[in-house]
Formats: sequence, structure tokens, C-alpha cells
Amino acid sequence: MDIARPDLVAQKKKKKFALIAVASGLSVLIVATAFVVGSAPPSVDRSNVLVDTVRKGDFVRSVRGPGRLVPSQTRLAIARTDASVDRILIRAGSTVKADSVVLALSNPVVEEQLQAANAALSAAESDHIALRAQLQSDMFTMQSDVAEVRGNFESAKVQEEAGKRASEMGVLSSVEYRRMKIAVDQLRARLRLAEQRVANFQFNMKAQMGASSARMAQLKNAADLRAAEADSLQVRAGMDGILQRVEVEEGQRVTVGQNLARVAKPEGLVAELFVPESQAGQLEIGLPTSIQVSGKKVSGKILRVDPAISKGAVRVEVALSSELPPGARPEQSIDGSVILGQVHDALYVGRPVNVSANSIGSVYRLTDSDGAELTEVRFGSESVTEVQIISGLREGDQIILSDLTNLKNAKRISLN
Repeated sequence: MDIARPDLVAQKKKKKFALIAVASGLSVLIVATAFVVGSAPPSVDRSNVLVDTVRKGDFVRSVRGPGRLVPSQTRLAIARTDASVDRILIRAGSTVKADSVVLALSNPVVEEQLQAANAALSAAESDHIALRAQLQSDMFTMQSDVAEVRGNFESAKVQEEAGKRASEMGVLSSVEYRRMKIAVDQLRARLRLAEQRVANFQFNMKAQMGASSARMAQLKNAADLRAAEADSLQVRAGMDGILQRVEVEEGQRVTVGQNLARVAKPEGLVAELFVPESQAGQLEIGLPTSIQVSGKKVSGKILRVDPAISKGAVRVEVALSSELPPGARPEQSIDGSVILGQVHDALYVGRPVNVSANSIGSVYRLTDSDGAELTEVRFGSESVTEVQIISGLREGDQIILSDLTNLKNAKRISLN
């Protein structure tokens, strides 16, 4: 039979209550720990963030753009006919004269066409000479006929005048005198016709010689064109300068209008900047610029602004007003900024990451040496590296410029 043990039952109840109490305490401890940890601000290593101080003074508005130095004067050598590249006689980087032959091209068809054009011109010149000789000979014959008729007419007039006197004296019959008069009238008519024939022939001769000359000029133009095409097979630099680029290789086929080489004058370089389209709205001709070339600052002014946008940027041509550093060359990479204007007595600071001009954003403002709080700021104009403060910050405030979007806009952060 079972024996009742009240003392054992009491012990079991005590153990159960103790376990429940311990579990409850652990739960409270875990919840409290989670609450404390969860409420602690995110921690950021101070050495990993960039901090800047709000300043007050003259704020220079500017936009930045990378670019390159380009020659103010360039010339492209362009293929004037289809051809093959036989030889590259001068390589890029060499100094050239205007008549320096850079490339030697070949095209047998061009040579054949030149020979045919010259042969046609020679034949036309020979025909022109022969036609002129024939027409002059015919003119001389007709002029001789006129002279003969004029002589006969003058002789008949003398006889008619003598016959008139003889008829009046009764020595010559009236019939004979009338015959003399008729002969004079006939010769006068023949002379008039002969002279008219000569005049008509002179007009015709002029027309024929003009047509022959026009045909000869046409053939000469064709021959000159073929000669120019043949001469263009010797590709010349076209101006004194530096051969910047040769665009073809030996053995390559080229077509009419294809770029073959580029020559530039080494002096008179200008700057070419590419300003992002988002910052190009205020660009104007004449605005001052500052260009960094090999570590030296070179001043200039905007000479031209492209009306179109290409690859997200606007091309700006800058005339340089100060001397370039030694060794500056075409196609050298540069960095420049365009000065848009100045705001006097303005608050400004280094531009935080992800902040744009004329916008409202949030930045972390340092409250003490160990922490920073999220602050809403209204921004104004911007420059290359700085931005104007309209409201939200005061002179002397320090803010974090680095990207802290991973903190998900925590209200406060601690700095270690």
C-alpha cells in the first residue's frame, strides 16, 4: 500500500515556484537589456567621417567640369577619292609644314582617268587650232572676193562716168551708156552681197570659236579635277603645325570624305570643358573661369557654349587669358570651374553628400564632442565644393559631410 509523504509534496511545490521565479527574472532581464540596447543611438567612428564648419562671408557660386586643352586652329586631311593607303610617311607627334606629305595613297582608276582627261583636252586644243586656221582661211578667201568685186565696181564706175560725158557729147550712143550704167548697178549689188557675206561669216566664225573654246575649257576643268584627284593621293598636312593624329593604317581602304589625319597649331590652345547639364543652366559667354593645368591655375573666359547637350554634358569653349605652364599640349586633361557670381555675407559650408542646390535636406549637426543630431536644412546656391545655407544652421555649427544614409535617418548618433 502507498504511504502518504506530505513533506515530499511540499518540496516539489517549492522547487516549481523557484523555477518559475528564475524564469520570470530572466525574461525581465532579457527584455530590459533589449530595451536598453534598442534605445541606444547608432555609433559612428569619428575618424571615418568628414566634418566641416559653417562659415560666413562672400560665397562664390561656380560650376565644375572636366575637360581638355584643344588647339584653336586645326585642319583635317580628308580623302578626296577612294584609295588605298600605301605608306604612312609621317607619324603623329611630328612637326610638319603645310606641304609635308603625310600619307601616300594609290588608285589606278584615278591615274587612268587623268590620262584620258589630258588626252581629251589635247585633242580639243588641236581641234580648236585647226578650226581657227580653217575659218581664217575661209575669211581670207571671202575678203579677197570682196576686194575683187570692189575693184570691178570702181572700174565700172569710172567707165560709166566717162560714158556719160561721151554720151552728152554725142560720141557714145545712149544704148552703150545704159549698158555701162547697168553694169555698175550689178557690181554695186554684188559688192553689197559680198560684204554682207563677210559680216555673216565673221559672226559665225566667232560663234564657232566660242563653242570650241567652251568645250576646251570644260575639258580643261575636267583634266584639272582629275589632276587634283591624282595630286590628293599625296596627302599633305595643309598647314604648319603638329601632326596630332593619323586615322588610318597602311593597306587600309579609304572612301571619299573620310578623315585621314589631323594637324594643329601648338600655340593658341583653348580649354574645352564639359559641364553636367544639371549645372549648365546659367552658363553665359564672357563668364570668368579658373582652369587647373598641371597643378597651375590658369584664368580665362567663356568663348562659346554649345547649344546642344551631348552625353549628359554641355561643351564650353574657354579662351585662356593667362600663360599656360611649360609642357602644356593639345588633348591634355584639365579640370575647370566657371564662376557664376558672388553672394555677399552668406552662410556656407562644404557640400554634404547627396545634397543639391536650392533643396531641403537633413544633415547631422554636432551637438558635442560625442554626438550629433539630425537637422533639417534649407540649402541655396552651390559651388564646386560648397553650398549656401539659407536656414537650419548658424555660423560655427559643425556638420557631417559624409554619406550616412545607412543609418536610416536616426535622430541621434554617437561619435567614438
